[in-house]
Amino acid sequence: RYGVSTGFGTFTAQAGVAHTINQFTIASDNFKSAEYTVHIERENTQQVQKVLVMQNGTTAFSNEYAVMYNGNLLVSIGATVASGAVKLEVTPRAGISGLTTYRFTRETMK
Repeated sequence: RYGVSTGFGTFTAQAGVAHTINQFTIASDNFKSAEYTVHIERENTQQVQKVLVMQNGTTAFSNEYAVMYNGNLLVSIGATVASGAVKLEVTPRAGISGLTTYRFTRETMK
């Protein structure tokens, strides 16, 4: 099965502190893989990229690709499994702090 979802929000960036921007529960939405397009914006800088995620129920694997940015690279993006959920997390890079906006599109396969 295939599905598409979207989301957006804000968080206060602090270098090295991960923020979950999306998650799905394995018990109810056991997606084997998900492809995200993520847009991050802070002040006059922005970053857009793809992240491919797969999971086996206990571990998530992720790969960042097609990364574009103006100004400085703002975040690194990865996935984890915690409390029965796959979580997409953004981690601000050194020197990045303050109010940050994100948008994403997630395409999934079961």
